[in-house]
Amino acid sequence: MKKFAFVDASSPVRFKASIHDTGRLVFNEESLNFMNLKSIQHFLVAFDHADGKLNYIGLKKSEKTNTTAKLYRSGPYYYLKIERPLIKCEIDFKEKMIFYIDFSEEKEIDFILTNSKLIK
Repeated sequence: MKKFAFVDASSPVRFKASIHDTGRLVFNEESLNFMNLKSIQHFLVAFDHADGKLNYIGLKKSEKTNTTAKLYRSGPYYYLKIERPLIKCEIDFKEKMIFYIDFSEEKEIDFILTNSKLIK
């Protein structure tokens, strides 16, 4: 008889955010604690984009200014309204985009969000 060994089939938790056709950047529940969203009210938002495609989003925690995005809560979810900056940068957001979240190595940015289409 063969000996079977069970393996851990669980996948690692991915911290994600998605841009919806409303122009909202919505964070999944797992990213809530990872980013400590309960203690943040505003972010400065930066884009890395080309030809209407959004590759990366940079987020930096900030005090309220006329250039920050306010963090909103809706039930268990948190989101940023970024429709105007997306339009201003001519980024097509009518199709849902998913991003993976990680800490940034750059001093100017706290979190880097990478478009899932860039990860193979």
